[in-house]
Amino acid sequence: MMTTLLETVASWHGLAAFLVAVAIFGFFPGFLLRLLVRLYPAGDARRRELTAELYAVPRLLRPFWVAEQFETVLYEGTGLRYRARRARVLAKHLAADGLAALDHQARRAIAEAGAHDDEMVFVELGATTLIAQRVGDVRRRTRRSPAERLRGVVRRATVSPRRRRYIRELRSRMTARVGPAVSLLGEVAGEPTHGRRLPGVRTR
Repeated sequence: MMTTLLETVASWHGLAAFLVAVAIFGFFPGFLLRLLVRLYPAGDARRRELTAELYAVPRLLRPFWVAEQFETVLYEGTGLRYRARRARVLAKHLAADGLAALDHQARRAIAEAGAHDDEMVFVELGATTLIAQRVGDVRRRTRRSPAERLRGVVRRATVSPRRRRYIRELRSRMTARVGPAVSLLGEVAGEPTHGRRLPGVRTR
């Protein structure tokens, strides 16, 4: 009876030891490493590189190798993720500033020209047309709700002096004019343009 009990306990201990070994040397190194590399920004090459390097390490050394990568991933990954986030925020701010400058010049040209809704407003940077919109669309977009106007006031009040200067410089480089509607085929009021410049009112 005692011998049978000891054999059963030994078999359970052997099975448990086998499962622990499989988990430590087989499952957990890859699982933990895939969690760690997510600290790198999406699309970063180090995500694939570290995962590929893991399987070149001998199986018995993988747990120790993953533990060594923990410090590297924490240091490099968090820094890269922070810089990527800052770049996204900066790009978003620059896009918003550019759109604000475009809208300002478009509204200014519309007000000076007394344009009709079916006319077009063209905003240019140098000789390159940045955007062409119908006057009616611009006017509809500027009719904002009280909550949107309040958010705009708060946003303008919190803009840094550096961004204010940037927006002013953008506006100074832009020109806007109002002219008749233009089709995709280059026709003005149903007649071909033949390369001539559209009539319009410039802001400066």
